[in-house]
Amino acid sequence: MVADLLIQYGAQLYLPDNKGVTQLQLVLRAHDTTMLQIILNHHQLVPTEKGEDFAGSVFMAAVDEEALPVMKFLLEEGYVGLDYQIVHGETAMHRALLKQKPRVTELLCSQDNGARVLGLLTTSNESCLHYAARYSSSEELDCYGLREHG
Repeated sequence: MVADLLIQYGAQLYLPDNKGVTQLQLVLRAHDTTMLQIILNHHQLVPTEKGEDFAGSVFMAAVDEEALPVMKFLLEEGYVGLDYQIVHGETAMHRALLKQKPRVTELLCSQDNGARVLGLLTTSNESCLHYAARYSSSEELDCYGLREHG
């Protein structure tokens, strides 16, 4: 397959085109889990922008793009866990709350049995509850069931 060869020979998934869109963003926006599977099979050949775990980096990009089917795929196939944290400790839930993406937050809440992610802290000692209090409305807190944890 062409995509397989491109990745093996160093295709830059994070290099934006003339519209500022990366190849990874195109895959996420299309919810193309087949292409994503090919990319993930060669993860060791794909450099990330900040030297992070590739599947985790894709997961966080999926949060940014609100690519819910991709997020579900990554979680269900075990490529990444809800407790994945980037360098400064932010989780997907932190990111969803920060960027005010209620559909993503709802998906993450539904996947988090026992609300374990809510207790994870950033390097600034901020939990998801701190982010929720700062960036969400009271209606959103009720919708996510976060108010009962706070």
